[in-house]
Amino acid sequence: KDIVKKNKFHFHQLDDDKELRNQVGVSSYPFTLVLNEDGRITHIEVGTSPVQRANLLKALEKKISQSSFCERL
Repeated sequence: KDIVKKNKFHFHQLDDDKELRNQVGVSSYPFTLVLNEDGRITHIEVGTSPVQRANLLKALEKKISQSSFCERL
């Protein structure tokens, strides 16, 4: 939660968007997409287990360290 608040991330929740699931190759919910500044998918995480949440956090931290995105906020 701290990383979300600190970096002012915004999340969009989509209910049953079958077209999106097909486009990204995901067949189940929940799933999370991490996008770069150009709107390209840089990470997909399916599920919400502690391991999956840790993977998502690592992806977000990597994104932050590789980008000037947060410096522009």
